[in-house]
This record gives sequence, C-alpha cells and structure tokens, in this order.
Amino acid sequence: MRRFLIGFIALFFALLLLEAGFAAWAINHDTFLTDQLAEIVRKQTGRELTVGGPLDIRLGRKTLIEASEIALENAPWGEDEAMLRVGYVQLAIDVPSLFQKRAQFDKLVVQDCRIELRSNDKGESNWDILPTADEGVADDEPGRDVSLLNLAVERCELSADGPGFEQPVALRIERAQLRPAPGDRLEGVIEGRLNEDNLEFDGWLGPLGALTEGGRLEHQLRLTSGDIVLESSGSVADAATWTGPDISTRFSGPEIRTVLARLGLPALSEGRFDFKATVRDESGMARLHIDGGLGSLYIDADGSLDRLRKPSRGDLRAQASGPDLAALGAAFGASGLVASPFDTEVSLRFDGP
Repeated sequence: MRRFLIGFIALFFALLLLEAGFAAWAINHDTFLTDQLAEIVRKQTGRELTVGGPLDIRLGRKTLIEASEIALENAPWGEDEAMLRVGYVQLAIDVPSLFQKRAQFDKLVVQDCRIELRSNDKGESNWDILPTADEGVADDEPGRDVSLLNLAVERCELSADGPGFEQPVALRIERAQLRPAPGDRLEGVIEGRLNEDNLEFDGWLGPLGALTEGGRLEHQLRLTSGDIVLESSGSVADAATWTGPDISTRFSGPEIRTVLARLGLPALSEGRFDFKATVRDESGMARLHIDGGLGSLYIDADGSLDRLRKPSRGDLRAQASGPDLAALGAAFGASGLVASPFDTEVSLRFDGP
C-alpha cells in the first residue's frame, strides 16, 4: 500500500509538472495559441481569423492578454477582405471572477480598428456568422453577468451600408473612454465624427452598486451630432425594480429625415423635431408623459405603471399621427400598409404581470 501511495503521488506530480511545462511552452510559442484560436473561430463562424503580430499572455490573478494586427475574414461580397481589423488590443481579466456569477474585465484597450457592416440585395448581413441558439434553451434563461471597469478606444472607424440605407453611415471614434469615477460612478466620454458632423458624448451613471444590490441610481448624459442633441438626466429610487423614477429626456434637432437616413430607416417623417419624455413618481406610481414631435410624425402618450421593470398593473393611452403609414410600418418590419396619412389612438389597462 505504501509503495502504491508513493507511486501515485509521484505520478501525480509528474503529470502536474508536465501540464505546467506544456502551459509555459504554449504561452511562449504564440503561434500555437493563435493557431488554436483561429481554429475555434473557423469552426464557430466559418471565417478565417489572423493575428499578424505577437500574442502575449501574462498569467496571474490579474491576467493580461495583448495582441496586434488582428483581422476577421469578410463575406465574399464584402467591400474589404476583412470585416474587422484591429491594430492593437489589450484585455485584463480578473481570473477568480470567471468562477463567480459576475465575470470582471478590469480593462479593455482597442486601437486602430476598422469595422464594416454590410448587407446585400438578398438581405444577408456580413455579420450573420454566429450559430443560432439551441432550441432547448429558454429565451428568459438568465445569462452570465459581465463587468467592464475600464474601456478605452482610439482611432476606430465603423462603416454601414446596404439596400436599406438611404445613405452610408461613417462613424469615426478618435477617443472613447469608460472609466470608474469617485462616488462609485461610471463616467463615459466620446469624441469623433458621424458622417460630416462632429460627435460628442459625455455622461455618468452611479452608484454602480445599485445595479446589483438595488437602491437609488442616478444618471446624466448629453450626446450631440452636429445640431442634433440628446439629453437625459434623473434617478430611480430602486434600481432593482425601477420604482420611484424622476427622469427627463429630450431629443431635438433641425431635421428628422437626416436622423432616419443615418439609421437606415424609411423616410417616415420630415421637418424639425423635439421629442420630450418624462417619468415621475406620483403616489407610488410611475407617471409617464411623452410629447413626441418627430417632424410631421407626432406621438402623444400618458400613463401610469406601478414599476418600470416588469410592471404588474397600470394604464396607458397613446395617440399618433403622421403622413405615411406604409413608411412607418416598414420601419418596424410590417409590409402591405397603405401609403397615406394616418391618425390612430390606443388605450391599454392591465392588472397582473
């Protein structure tokens, strides 16, 4: 028995040393790792992944991964040979969090990237490459939580075009950053261009603990693209149920047709727009009011909900009018509607989940 135990322990340590040696060899021979990664991507997507630069992995509780000159093969009818190019990427992973409910990525840095989004005349997208979800998995099955504490993007471009776009979309990000801030807040900033207009974003959200533990959650943001402005600010008393809201949002600009064209949507409206929405707490109910002047498309809505997340009782009334019902339907994927002015009113009352 003693010889058996000694032999077993010796064999165990021999295997342990062998695995450690193989891991060290694999990490120091980046072609082995890149070949394995490329094979996984090929099996999952049918596309070729290439990593032209070195792949560096520094193991530890905070594991750091660096790679450069990354390219993912495009569809045969795409404009570029690669639908994704990344000059440099760095990812910091909190390894113990991978075995917990929330996986934590301490830092993600992306530099000099180019993304191409295209669709052809058959309605196929060059990004339709991932396998569909298993039929046996329920849609409401909870997914894995992911926390990204620090994101930095520099000199990245995204282009989008296809039969559904009235004009191509060209987005260039000179600098984008998402970072922790004092007071358990998350701050974000973006500087770049959207087609011919400057693009700027500045905002914050916090405290972050409210997202997982509940409690008061506040936010403030401002996004501008040329003369188009989106602003939102306010709070909810409990982020777990989204009760006790006090939120104001405004979306305004000189021409809604420009926004629709950039989003690849039909020209369902035109003219100056000023869309306002407020949600206030009134006697324990969330009172919603929308004054939606989207050019020649107008939406007016009022209602009350007991909570914004999974409400169980409430009532809503909405009225909408516009110049082209067919164009509005096309924006939501509905066809066969009459291309004529419309005026409709809907009311809803419910008591139960």
